[in-house]
Amino acid sequence: MERLPNGNYVEDTGNHFVMILDKDLNVEEQALITMKSTQKKKSKMWNSMIQSRRIQGKKGMFNPPSFSQVYKLTVTRESSKDYTWGGWVIEFKEILSPEKHLKTLQSTQAFYQSAMKSDIFGKVDFASENQSEGNNASNKESVPF
Repeated sequence: MERLPNGNYVEDTGNHFVMILDKDLNVEEQALITMKSTQKKKSKMWNSMIQSRRIQGKKGMFNPPSFSQVYKLTVTRESSKDYTWGGWVIEFKEILSPEKHLKTLQSTQAFYQSAMKSDIFGKVDFASENQSEGNNASNKESVPF
């Protein structure tokens, strides 16, 4: 976390847009997993797992798209000398195949494309939101970026 001169802070956070699947790998719902603080290292590890996954294709080895990769996330108890918290455990399960999981692949691909366009949760007009809360949107100190 970095504290700015105006009192605001910037926190390094790993956001993961995911699809929750049932035991048969059918889509149940969309979710956002936010990893920060003690879990930021796990976020980076998960990204590395996604980027380093290789499978054999018709033209050799390749990295399958992230929306085709299935991971199981569970929580474990972690602790330091003075504190205890829940931490993520990330385990690769499988790659979705078009032959067995076409509907799920179509859903996850559409969700991925939506996330890449940054319209997952709709457009937010932050200037209007700040003004409606009584903040002066023209005051550059009120917005840290």
